[in-house]
Amino acid sequence: MDTVNLRPRARTILKWSELKVGDVVMVNYNVETPEERGFWFDAEITSLREISRTNKEVHAKILLGQQN
Repeated sequence: MDTVNLRPRARTILKWSELKVGDVVMVNYNVETPEERGFWFDAEITSLREISRTNKEVHAKILLGQQN
């Protein structure tokens, strides 16, 4: 694998107040076992829902392949 194809891991944890619909962020997701750690993916935030002060939902579209 060429080094140009390697990407760093996410280093910044974003706060809820920093997220906006349409932002592209790195997310860690495990397709087979979602409650466990998985691979890093780019994802576009599609919706943010604040159910209560401590219960929040983020929906995102996983972006696969090379983005231009």
